[in-house]
Amino acid sequence: MSGHPHLQHRRFSHIRLFVLCLGAAAFVGCERAPYSSPTALRDTNDYFKAISPPLPRPLDLQALDQISLIFDGETIAATVPYDWNSRGDGDGFQHAVDHLSLGQWLSGDGASIGPIAYAASVPAKSRDEAVVLEYFAPDGKPLGVTALSELGLKKLDWVEYDKFSKRGIGEAFPKLRIVLGSTKQPPGFFRPVGLFDASTKRPLVSSWGMSSWEYAQIRTNAPGDLTTRVRACHGTPLELVLDVELGGKLVVETNLTPDMRVAMPGGEVRFLGLWGGALYSRGISHGRAPKDSETIRFVLRGAGQGTGALALFVTEPRGLAVHIDLLNGNGAVLGSGADGFCGVRDVRARSRAEDVRAVRLTVFTNHHHAVYTLPPIPNLLPENRAVGNLFDVKIPFVRVGDDYEFRQVIQEATLMEFSYVDWQNGLPKNLLPMVRTNVTAGQLLMEYRRNLTNTCAVVVDEKKNEIRIEPTQAEKIKRWLRQKLRF
Repeated sequence: MSGHPHLQHRRFSHIRLFVLCLGAAAFVGCERAPYSSPTALRDTNDYFKAISPPLPRPLDLQALDQISLIFDGETIAATVPYDWNSRGDGDGFQHAVDHLSLGQWLSGDGASIGPIAYAASVPAKSRDEAVVLEYFAPDGKPLGVTALSELGLKKLDWVEYDKFSKRGIGEAFPKLRIVLGSTKQPPGFFRPVGLFDASTKRPLVSSWGMSSWEYAQIRTNAPGDLTTRVRACHGTPLELVLDVELGGKLVVETNLTPDMRVAMPGGEVRFLGLWGGALYSRGISHGRAPKDSETIRFVLRGAGQGTGALALFVTEPRGLAVHIDLLNGNGAVLGSGADGFCGVRDVRARSRAEDVRAVRLTVFTNHHHAVYTLPPIPNLLPENRAVGNLFDVKIPFVRVGDDYEFRQVIQEATLMEFSYVDWQNGLPKNLLPMVRTNVTAGQLLMEYRRNLTNTCAVVVDEKKNEIRIEPTQAEKIKRWLRQKLRF
């Protein structure tokens, strides 16, 4: 054997170390089953942000003058400053935070509001299949047809078609409907702020779910309801955070005039314009606006054909809690709205544009962040109602379309963050898409691990509540040796 004896000795030492490390790596591979606690606290930032509403900030009424419009006969282009959407969603009012245990209602101005019923459905097998909803009272008792009728629910509320069908991993999780009622007169409006696991404080509704929740009203002839996918399959108490406008009602009614501005408690409203036609789509157009702004485009259909009307408003602050009714000359309501898109409020009318003559602006100045403690999701699989390890949670059905969705369904079912690294080669292309039934989160993780390349390992970190993809011990040693042998 040639070479300097000292260098040879170093090489043999590294090789012996390499063999020993490989043996250790093989031993490390015999790890115990993964574990995720159903009660350990997760990242609580979102929870405490939800129950700590921002204080009202100073108004910048000049911001309302920085919005411009162009209409080409079909598309309305509203250009707003880039910082418009970063200014926050404050509604202009200070909020009281009320923690309400099961059975308690939020009360004020002679009215009360609180949950009166719950229902959860599993995904339908097709878009045309009706899903029967079984309702429960807040104390967990089933509600029959008579009780539901007395609460104000109609037959249409008892069954539904699964509109979430064929939408990827959303099908893996139950769809929860929460029905809210009021005593005496409707107290105003409510809007969901968040839904959380009461034990871990982890949010159970993703951003896409929240975006579809708008201000809702409990009316004299019907309760209000919220429906969303809940990213959990196990029996855990819930905490629902609602922004509730309860009392202090103030109404301003005025004729619509071009570019008018109306001062309201909490802020100001600017009328941008009224157009004939039905709203077909809306979205942000990037790249065409001036450098320091962005453009929101509203596309109309049937302009000038009496098929509807669209009115646009903006407010300062952007999230001002004002409710807008479009009126005809006799004061009848032609259309209503509260929320908007990227700060621009769009209110649609069921009439011709020339029939819209006035606007009614309503605010409720008493605002609350009501934190309701709710019972666990009803109608879960029996084995999921009391789970000691979230990797044992059973998922009735899941359709996985890509690598990201595979990690996401494991992450949501176990309430663990699943981190991803760029060097990982991903799963075999012929594995996805795939469908699995009656599978546990642990089995999905094993399948994910089996299909990684032999240079990758999946590490479940119980202390950090995290799942990581890392190089295997053998791969780490190989990389270390390659470094050391470069001399």
